[in-house]
Amino acid sequence: TLAYDQPCGWTPDGKSILLQSRDHLKLWIRILTLGEGAPVVRDLYSSAGISISPALSPDGRTLAFIDDESGRAQGYVASLGADGRLGQPVQFTRDGARGVRWQREGRTLVYTNAASALMQVRVATDLSYSPPQLLARLADDVTQPEDFALAPDGSVVVTHRADDEGDVKQFDLILGFDQEVERALARKPKR
Repeated sequence: TLAYDQPCGWTPDGKSILLQSRDHLKLWIRILTLGEGAPVVRDLYSSAGISISPALSPDGRTLAFIDDESGRAQGYVASLGADGRLGQPVQFTRDGARGVRWQREGRTLVYTNAASALMQVRVATDLSYSPPQLLARLADDVTQPEDFALAPDGSVVVTHRADDEGDVKQFDLILGFDQEVERALARKPKR
């Protein structure tokens, strides 16, 4: 039995869940397929190092992840075949990596490097990739540089820690706040 399974996202067809699984010796990237019968779990990748942040491309054909089995966390991509088998991983970073996300268009990966800089690379279907481009330098007071989200328009959301703030215990994100204020003011009786 594994110590835990952490869901990391759905496959594009909505039938399977990408998982990060760990026990005391190894870490796996797996796919849990749901259907009419019993769920089926398939191992995609395992490592004695720490494999984190698995992310499936929007078309479901390429898996990106971080692995530190070599002694330093680096970013990798691998093709996911129609038969569900993962191809040979290709390292796309040289300066370390923490956290990886696909842009919605499906060929651009955004990641943070070891220096907490937000970077991006374009990945072709043959897994060749462009030189990394700097998107932003994240300050030391960003809560967790690897914990970022990409909005549908490609903009990046990160959390920022105040000088006197400890660990973030709660995070509330309000989208369209200005519209909500306008609606509330419109409902308020005039004097």
